[in-house]
Amino acid sequence: MIRRSGLLLGCLAFFSIAMAQERPITEGSAVLVAFPFNKGERYNFVVFEQISGKRKCFDKNGTTPVVVDPLLLNFNWVGSCRRHGLEGVGLKINGKDESLQFGFVVRKVGNEIQMNSFRIVNRRMDLSTKKLIARTRGFVAGTMMELKLEPGFSLSRKQLSAKDTHYIFINFQGRWKET
Repeated sequence: MIRRSGLLLGCLAFFSIAMAQERPITEGSAVLVAFPFNKGERYNFVVFEQISGKRKCFDKNGTTPVVVDPLLLNFNWVGSCRRHGLEGVGLKINGKDESLQFGFVVRKVGNEIQMNSFRIVNRRMDLSTKKLIARTRGFVAGTMMELKLEPGFSLSRKQLSAKDTHYIFINFQGRWKET
């Protein structure tokens, strides 16, 4: 019986992966944001996503960097906005889900915040395998800033059975080269 249940679980996993699709997130309906924590000494990221036809979730001001005003902090945003943190964002490279092989790090580099991916080796990030994903192209202390995706990158939403999930992919199409 154990062998059959293992086979059944394997088949279910195969079909759930085979049924998984993705839908591009339209430009302007979501923003990748670097936010400060630990008294502004460190940074992380979040994706704010606007649900069409609902109350506005965020506003953007400026150009280098683009400062993000998280309007959703001022009202009950359930049903109007989606928020995706580290646990709800993965990496796809040329159509292949690489979320378990790569992690993300957000940190200040010079006069900007950068989001990089790193290969995971033996459950640790190999910092010698850096790939720049997005950057703020400027810096304003103590604010949330838009992380602008580098060329070749885009955002999409994972779907199962043609229904949206609460999982976002950062997609890369092209030749993957780590620095």
